Amino acid sequence: MAKFLGRTLSEENVRAIACHCSFEAMRINKDVNHEDLPINDWLDISRSKFMRKGVIGDHVNHFTEEQTEKFDALYSKKMYASGLDCVFDIGECYQLHGERRENH
Repeated sequence: MAKFLGRTLSEENVRAIACHCSFEAMRINKDVNHEDLPINDWLDISRSKFMRKGVIGDHVNHFTEEQTEKFDALYSKKMYASGLDCVFDIGECYQLHGERRENH
């Protein structure tokens, strides 16, 4: 990203950014989880933080099959033009990356 922005970063800065952007760091970051917003109509953090587990495909443990289908359809419609290829299935992730990694 730094190269894309025309910036040069030291290895120390790259490591610090990678650490700051790790799931564990984001999971405990109140800003990422919107914990300090005075009114939060779209996320009830008393039930679950925005950054929950960091596990690909865990939604199947919480969504019904119908909810998953609706989400997939809406996501496809809204994100089609973005060019992003997001993976929501752990098996597909392993196929794309060719290895099993603990943190994706």
